[in-house]
Amino acid sequence: MEQESVELGQSAMRSRDQALKDPLKGIWNRQALNELLEKEYTRWQRYQKPLSIILWDIDLFKKINDQYGHDAGDKVLKTIAQIFTSQTRDADFISRYGGEEFMGVFPETQLDNAVTLANKIREKIAHSKFHYEGDAVAITASAGLACFKDDDTIEQVFKRADKALYKAKENGRNRCEID
Repeated sequence: MEQESVELGQSAMRSRDQALKDPLKGIWNRQALNELLEKEYTRWQRYQKPLSIILWDIDLFKKINDQYGHDAGDKVLKTIAQIFTSQTRDADFISRYGGEEFMGVFPETQLDNAVTLANKIREKIAHSKFHYEGDAVAITASAGLACFKDDDTIEQVFKRADKALYKAKENGRNRCEID
């Protein structure tokens, strides 16, 4: 009976993880992001350790879908998800935010270190040499970064990161901006 209880618990955990992961990309989804962000926010409020977020957007992603089809777009997203997971620490959290947007939550990470990481990932994406059916497909990403400070709410920090992302797009794409 005890063994069955353990197996049932493990099965429930696997089911929960499956529900919180994007099946195609293998990274966390927006629901998982919301849950983690609440936990990290509470931790930040208590300990005041640095907490940074990065919002990425794949540049001209619609053009990739239009030119090569949605299968190519899915492969691009999967490739980028793999880059994110390979370039971040276990303590970091990467999720698909929506469409071609991804969000990273970086506990105990100062903004300047987050900028360094975001640029490293951005360059890795730009040099990924993605091919679809023999054609080279150029992929770049832009990022907006913000760090929790003073009496910030999650919404305020997200808005600052989003504003910085739009600034990166306006300033030519394939870049990282902070606000």
